[in-house]
Amino acid sequence: MDGLIGLTGSIIAVSLTHPIEVLKTNYQVLGNSTTQISSFGTIKYIYNNRGFKGFFKGLPVSLTSQPVFWGTFYQTKSLNLHFSSDKINNSIINNLVCGLVGSLVANPLYVLKTRFQARTNTQTYFKMASDMYKNEKFTQFFAGYPSTALNNLKLGIQLPLYDYLKDNKQFNTFYSAGISKFISTSIFYPLDIIRTLQRNSSEILSIPNSLKLIYKQNGFTGFYRGVILYNIYSTPNFIILMYITEFLQKNLINDV
Repeated sequence: MDGLIGLTGSIIAVSLTHPIEVLKTNYQVLGNSTTQISSFGTIKYIYNNRGFKGFFKGLPVSLTSQPVFWGTFYQTKSLNLHFSSDKINNSIINNLVCGLVGSLVANPLYVLKTRFQARTNTQTYFKMASDMYKNEKFTQFFAGYPSTALNNLKLGIQLPLYDYLKDNKQFNTFYSAGISKFISTSIFYPLDIIRTLQRNSSEILSIPNSLKLIYKQNGFTGFYRGVILYNIYSTPNFIILMYITEFLQKNLINDV
């Protein structure tokens, strides 16, 4: 049941925030290519090359990738694994482990989603997966997983902080989710750029090479290029996710 609730909450969150994620992904990819482009230039680029529907490009893939991650995350969390006798430490480790498992399961879908959002020569979901399997190494389906695993360290901050703010009744769901997501995302944002570049690359792109590419194109500030866009996308996404999951947990699990 927990996995289904996480899946449902994420589907709703993705559906409402997908166009912003498309903008964010293209801004990251174009910003680290030979062509420098602003956020408004990215909007123009998407519209000129794909039309208005370009902002919804890859939505079917997004409706599988992120929901699969959160569904797996919450299902793993329902096992109530114990790693430490200390409540806070156990919460941090538990969220990290659940994030690693969820990312491993969903990573091939994340790779397809990134390519769908960032490339213009895409056809269908299954055609892209088939072409990747035929023309690239199978390991490309797991491109970006190491950086994703590192990025998921933020879940060790994000969710315990969310629980702390809620449990101490300092903030409601909206503020607790927004504050915890904004803080964790801002700290770990450079890893999101790295995994985006790795997922969009047809060849194996290591973390050190990704760092060199980002620095070469945009200098040190390149590691935080697009952080505002990412927060505009990810913070509402997480707020919606937490509202839906808490609502479903309260009204479904408690009624069973």
